This record gives sequence, C-alpha cells and structure tokens, in this order.
Amino acid sequence: MLRTSCILGTGVNSCLQPSAYTGRTAGSLVADIYLPNEDGYSLLLKARNLEAKRGRKIPAIALTASTLDEDRKRASLAGYDIYRCKPIDLDELTFVIANLIGLEQYA
Repeated sequence: MLRTSCILGTGVNSCLQPSAYTGRTAGSLVADIYLPNEDGYSLLLKARNLEAKRGRKIPAIALTASTLDEDRKRASLAGYDIYRCKPIDLDELTFVIANLIGLEQYA
C-alpha cells in the first residue's frame, strides 16, 4: 500500500487552516481546480507559499471534469505539475502520485 501524506483539496477553507497544516509536511497536493468557495488555483498558491517557507516545492496534481485545452494550459501556468480529467481510477491516481513524488516501487 502506498503511504505518503497528501493534501487533498476538497475545501480550501478546511484544508489549509493553520491548525490543519502547521507542523505537517505533505508529499503532494491533489486538488479539484473548481472547488466551491475558492478554486484549486488559490489552494495551490497557499500550499506553495507555506511550503516555500520550509524550503521546498510541493508537487501538485489538478483534477477536473474539464477537458478544455485552455483549462489544461491555465493549470500548467498556475504551477500544477500534472493535469487529470475526472473521473479518475484510484489505481491510476496512486500511480501518478508515486511517479510525481519519486516512489519507484509503486510506479
């Protein structure tokens, strides 16, 4: 089983509250780029700002129902490393995360 910490962007307000994130180091960020209340682009910016203070860059995966090239380009420009359309197979997502963070035994 793949075991790594990961920020799951299901809601920016709960996901990046200082009490939820302080003192933790995530291996990756997986976020829907069209979150309610605040989008995944803001989530990535907040996560990257927090991680920059620690001297690292968190790898990030954008999930979305959109297949538009414009959305793919926007996600890339925003700093997402990988863009995947939903629905996504959980085994595929595990493989993508493992590759992104360098866990070769799971890739």
